[in-house]
Amino acid sequence: MGEWIDAILGPIGRALAWLRETLLGWIPELSFSLPFDVPDWVFDVGIPVVIVLLVFWTTLGKLKRRRSQLGVSDGAPSAPDDEPGRTSE
Repeated sequence: MGEWIDAILGPIGRALAWLRETLLGWIPELSFSLPFDVPDWVFDVGIPVVIVLLVFWTTLGKLKRRRSQLGVSDGAPSAPDDEPGRTSE
């Protein structure tokens, strides 16, 4: 079964590698190095923390926007049963 998968995916992988080299091969590789050593756990912990903070910030902004939209519509009743002074029987 593994030979079949390799036979099917092998040419696709080679074609994608050729395409990537053709399209991006002219761009020089950028080597980024810091003047100090950064432990691996910083990236393992830092990336999820940044994602959680971005989700929190986005959700908080959406909640504030929704709260302000609801504040505008508080003066008008949303359904006939919500009218003040009317009792349901």
